[in-house]
Amino acid sequence: MPEYKYKVFVNARFDVVWQNLLDKIEHPEKYVQGIRHVEILENESDHVLRIIHFENDKWESLKELIVADK
Repeated sequence: MPEYKYKVFVNARFDVVWQNLLDKIEHPEKYVQGIRHVEILENESDHVLRIIHFENDKWESLKELIVADK
């Protein structure tokens, strides 16, 4: 399975950053162009399983498992 990791330094309180990351998981269309909507299939304390549907109908939907680890 493909895996993607990204690292960046942010000058903000951890709880503010964490809440923004959680919001981006549930509402990526607010942050990323080209996303039509998201289906949340599972929303547990340690992970989210979602399907992203894109505005471009030529693109296939993307199913993601996102693990939240504070």
